[in-house]
Amino acid sequence: MTSAQDQQDHFDRLPDVILLVIFNKLHDGQSLCRSKAVCKRFGFIIPQISTISVAIPRRSDGILVKNKESKVCGDHDSKPAAGKPRKALLNRVIKSAVLKPLQLLTRFVLRKSSDSSSCSCDDDVSLHSPNEILKGFDEIRSLSLELPGHGSDIGSSDGGVLLKWNAKFGSQLKSCVILGATSCEKSDNSAEDAAPESNFSDEDLKLRVVWTVSCLIAASSRHHLLQKLVPEHRLLENAAITDAGKQGRIRMAKEEIEELRSSTEANEEAAAERSRVPALRMKMWHVPELELEGSGRVMKGATLVVIRPVGEKKRAEKDGELVMGAFGDGGEEEKALGEAVKKMMKKKKTCTLEMNSF
Repeated sequence: MTSAQDQQDHFDRLPDVILLVIFNKLHDGQSLCRSKAVCKRFGFIIPQISTISVAIPRRSDGILVKNKESKVCGDHDSKPAAGKPRKALLNRVIKSAVLKPLQLLTRFVLRKSSDSSSCSCDDDVSLHSPNEILKGFDEIRSLSLELPGHGSDIGSSDGGVLLKWNAKFGSQLKSCVILGATSCEKSDNSAEDAAPESNFSDEDLKLRVVWTVSCLIAASSRHHLLQKLVPEHRLLENAAITDAGKQGRIRMAKEEIEELRSSTEANEEAAAERSRVPALRMKMWHVPELELEGSGRVMKGATLVVIRPVGEKKRAEKDGELVMGAFGDGGEEEKALGEAVKKMMKKKKTCTLEMNSF
């Protein structure tokens, strides 16, 4: 009797509705796909889940790619030589921030949605299409996607540059917040007081413009991914796309997704092209050296940028609410970012720029 009870599969005793609750708490797409293959019953229940998080794998890997998360303020062993010209830094940033995203746009964003199910992410490998991975999951309401990172991206651990961004979209860009710094390192208590604030040099301003364009291109690319996903998942109410290095994230709530769905259905030809960035107004804060007492770090060349479309009729959030909603909600890394943006917004001196649509 005892032996028969030990051999009994206790999952068989659970009703389908309880199993669905359990699988909905699993979230991880790789684990769900593996569980789906366990038996016919799981294969019937799992496609009904409402919440899923998927790391988009490279086709050459065959499995979900898990890159190491980059630290917000890493300890970098390799630093640029003291006498290295600022122009060399700018050239390196342009190469990694503009050329690589433009390759991404050429190979992926500009493609027609009727093309191959794979999408190129660089010269050597391609990514699985999200629609391909999520095929059969027809009741998704909350979706989180993670794209593979690249070691040459701005803000990667080999360069010392910090760059983080957070964007909100509907049918087009609604807002974007960018936090950048030329370096972010442990504070040296013996260091002298921070230098007084000074105006941007031309090289400083060019560097920040490159950062901004890089982030907007990345955000536009991810929004185009959602343009392809939204028509296929009618119940979707919440979506977010980030990268393995946690450099940038776009978020869309139910209202924004409905707006995107209506726009896509009304103009299918436009939806096949990349997401166009509207004319923008940018408000910029800059601090040459920012001491973060809470995290024990020092950010040099710290820059905060708040971006909104030109001619925005109604602001859903004030600048402070928008910035704090973008950073500061999470673990220690996010708290360090939150501390930085809070201190920077107390600075009265700002710079305002406008950018044409592209």
